[in-house]
Amino acid sequence: MIRRMQRQDLVDLGADKRIRITKQGLEGGKDIARRHRLTEWLMVKLLGMDLHQAHRL
Repeated sequence: MIRRMQRQDLVDLGADKRIRITKQGLEGGKDIARRHRLTEWLMVKLLGMDLHQAHRL
């Protein structure tokens, strides 16, 4: 999985074997988190689900 993320320029693997997230990887992660929160909000506010139930889905 790390190699795939390297190919997608999401992380860099240093000579010391440390994994560093790239700017593109950080932005992608922020976007995923934002969409996840928005989806939970819609499920709770529009569908009337409990937050814990919405999170499990």
